[in-house]
Amino acid sequence: AACKGVLTKLQDPKHEANICFFLGPVDLAAFPDYTIVCPKLMDLGTMALKLDAGDYKTKTEFAQDFRLVFENGVAYNKGSKERKFVATAAQKMSKLFERAWAK
Repeated sequence: AACKGVLTKLQDPKHEANICFFLGPVDLAAFPDYTIVCPKLMDLGTMALKLDAGDYKTKTEFAQDFRLVFENGVAYNKGSKERKFVATAAQKMSKLFERAWAK
């Protein structure tokens, strides 16, 4: 229940401008080098499916995937002037996650 609550909280419309980049899988046709930089793929939509399916055995596994989403967002986008705003969004959402997770 705590995992679902955090996921729902971060998908609140007030965070839409930052969270929108992480709701579904990265378009690998548009970003073919993505898996070179980020070999472990994860997005919030996949996390919701895993959560609903009971695939997370522990809250730690859930938190690791959440962190991976935003770590990937920073790693892939931070060096690109055109995509730096996505890295910034990932950093903001990561901070929000950590605050919500700590509660």
